[in-house]
Amino acid sequence: MHTVGLISGSFDPITNGHAWLIEEAALLVDELHVVMAVNPDKKYSFPEAQRLSLVQTVIDDLKLPCPVKVHTLGNVLLVDFAERVGANRLIRGLRNAEDLAYERRMAQINRKLTPAIPTIYVASPAALSDLSSSSVRGLLGFEGWERIVGDHVHPAVMDALVAKAGG
Repeated sequence: MHTVGLISGSFDPITNGHAWLIEEAALLVDELHVVMAVNPDKKYSFPEAQRLSLVQTVIDDLKLPCPVKVHTLGNVLLVDFAERVGANRLIRGLRNAEDLAYERRMAQINRKLTPAIPTIYVASPAALSDLSSSSVRGLLGFEGWERIVGDHVHPAVMDALVAKAGG
């Protein structure tokens, strides 16, 4: 069976935790789709085109064992998009118990909508479990933020964050 995985996220911004998940997912499937979610009600720090570009830059620098395609989700349910691209696995990263609780609820909804596409969980290593996109955005602009964030994002993402911070 040809396995096609799908990872989704807002990637605002993409972190090394996201990159790790993409690498792990690429080991589990024959083809991988990375889907950037866009919620019109959410205020993003980076515009859609820039987030998409940063995701592609990070993926281009990874040595992945399978083809990876990057998409924008738009106003479509994730499981419907998964069916459109032929995905037969939703792959989600777990950092902690809060992630598990949220992801379990989402998996139950997705399973009800599309029973043929299971959700596969991948637990992140401890070194990547503390810093999320939200915490990166929250640190932006505080004195010394670069020391903390620099180890957790790709250099291109760091450049975008520095530009956003006005530095």
